[in-house]
Amino acid sequence: KYILERSIWESAKKILLVIIETLIIVLICRYLPFVSNISYMNWIINAIMVLIVACIVTIGINYIFYRNEFKELDIIMKRLIIKK
Repeated sequence: KYILERSIWESAKKILLVIIETLIIVLICRYLPFVSNISYMNWIINAIMVLIVACIVTIGINYIFYRNEFKELDIIMKRLIIKK
């Protein structure tokens, strides 16, 4: 409470969301058409498919529950682009 300066419920909510995200990612990835012939290239292709699913699920869920933080991130990114 004193270190993070937020309530325990806010931390519990974030932990619960991470668990839900993980479960959704695992469930979706179980149905992906993975290449079964194991080689380095096939492993990389499988990893890229999992990465794409994980990014979509994580960004989607976090956008739903943390919309204000996404707005702040958008403002920061626009400032960085304008500076360059």
